[in-house]
Amino acid sequence: MSDPSVITHLWDEYIQDAIPTIANQPFSSPEQINRDYAIQYAIRVICRKQAYQKLNDGFGRIDPQLVSQYIRQYLNTCISNIDPPKDFAYTAYYDTDREAFDIEEMAVSASYVKYNEMTPWAIRLDSVTKNEAEGSYTIKLVQMASAKSTRVVRETTCVLQERPDGTMYFKSIHHTYPTSAQSIVIDGRYQKLSPTRLNVSSTDKEWPLHVLASFDGKVFARSDNGKEGSAYQDTLKVYDARNFNELASFASPKQFKAVKVTQSGYLIVSGGNVFKLDRQLKVIEITDIPSDVAKGAFGSDWWGGFDVSKDGRYFVYSSQSQGLMLYDVKTGTEKLLARHFPENTKFQYVPYIQGPAFVDQDSKVVARVTGYESISGYVIIDLRTGRTKKLTMDDPAFNGIYTFDSNFPYAYGLSARTVGAGTSKPDIYITRLDYGQMEMKQFKVRVTDDAQRVPLSAEFWPLVTHNDKYLAYVSVQYAETGDDADNVYHIVRVDLKTLKAETLLSIKAGCPTVLGILEDGRVIFSYYFENTGGLGVTEK
Repeated sequence: MSDPSVITHLWDEYIQDAIPTIANQPFSSPEQINRDYAIQYAIRVICRKQAYQKLNDGFGRIDPQLVSQYIRQYLNTCISNIDPPKDFAYTAYYDTDREAFDIEEMAVSASYVKYNEMTPWAIRLDSVTKNEAEGSYTIKLVQMASAKSTRVVRETTCVLQERPDGTMYFKSIHHTYPTSAQSIVIDGRYQKLSPTRLNVSSTDKEWPLHVLASFDGKVFARSDNGKEGSAYQDTLKVYDARNFNELASFASPKQFKAVKVTQSGYLIVSGGNVFKLDRQLKVIEITDIPSDVAKGAFGSDWWGGFDVSKDGRYFVYSSQSQGLMLYDVKTGTEKLLARHFPENTKFQYVPYIQGPAFVDQDSKVVARVTGYESISGYVIIDLRTGRTKKLTMDDPAFNGIYTFDSNFPYAYGLSARTVGAGTSKPDIYITRLDYGQMEMKQFKVRVTDDAQRVPLSAEFWPLVTHNDKYLAYVSVQYAETGDDADNVYHIVRVDLKTLKAETLLSIKAGCPTVLGILEDGRVIFSYYFENTGGLGVTEK
């Protein structure tokens, strides 16, 4: 149908008010329309027609019975038990004391446009057809990824049924979503990894597995079954780093935390047990986490956490009531290593010491210090001398160090910041925490391409993975269209000896996550966009 007068009537009288209300949830018959959306729709129509009781100061009162009447007229369903304090307040702009709506504010937010214009939600009219036999109109709407994009992310089909008197009501609304697989383009040399072949059953598309360690030609990676409570199951698999053939598998009702190299083999730490393995990955011993440690270590995101020494004798954990504690399994005794810091009265938070780890051949303990919605620093303790040092980095762009790997002498974080006025391209800095020297230093990365620079954006901070030779992160080039499908992401590897950056892969649309880095510098990654994702490993 192309008659402008008919299309204008359908758009102005029915469709525009449906887009932010009843069109949000599909239905096959009027009885299935969401109650809250139906009330919101009727109120918008009443305000548009100015059928409310006008009050002073731009307010208006709407009778609940009038709302029910409009619902019957436009939606052909009955909602009569409307309670204004409850149902009207849900629509916003309702003042319960005055029992009235702020009509002027509602008019500002209504954002009405013509049928041939784009709505504020990047939705536009695509087509209108009429079924003469049934007396119905089918209106197709398309939602773009952004106002500047040409990519359709959702199609909405509304069916309006005409009555004998010429009025209409919504008969049904349905959504369809075009596939996004063709949006993802990967440029670079990599090998696809099949979750099925890896025996990974995780439902998490962005984090199908978590690489805990890679050494001795092996990859240690965990995943969970996506369930909660007693049904939760965590699995740690060991793969041959050459071909990703499975070498061993371990299960735990608690999440696996770390893998450590010992003189005789490996130590695998979970939230409930410690597995002692030989070099052939055979289980020698399984011990439970001591009850005193378990009681104190499992807390919130602001405190808690534990680690075990490679010989299994000592546990370090964060207790909310005391601080950083050292527990001796052999004697059953414990001692306080460091108390939590005094409360920050300005921002009203306690700088808890959390997430401790044994490092530097188990001679030291390092932990994070929480801040106001961030990490404020780190504490490192020399167990031989008792020396305690708090480390901070005077760099507001510092992304923080969130994991400590006892298998390596350093931990790393990333910063992206501009130096001097008038520059828009941020420099990349690596922050290194030296366990042995108990100090932090920054080093500027030798960027070889502007695409390797991380944008100064609160919406995107790269996760960092590293070993003792390489560090990997993700940078992004945002598209001017505002459509995520047009963004280009880069997996960047930094040689920690030369500090030279190298782009391994570029991925259009599919935002990648660096899951781990292998001994030879290959990076295991996942990528995901809307309902499409994958898993891979870069080539050398």
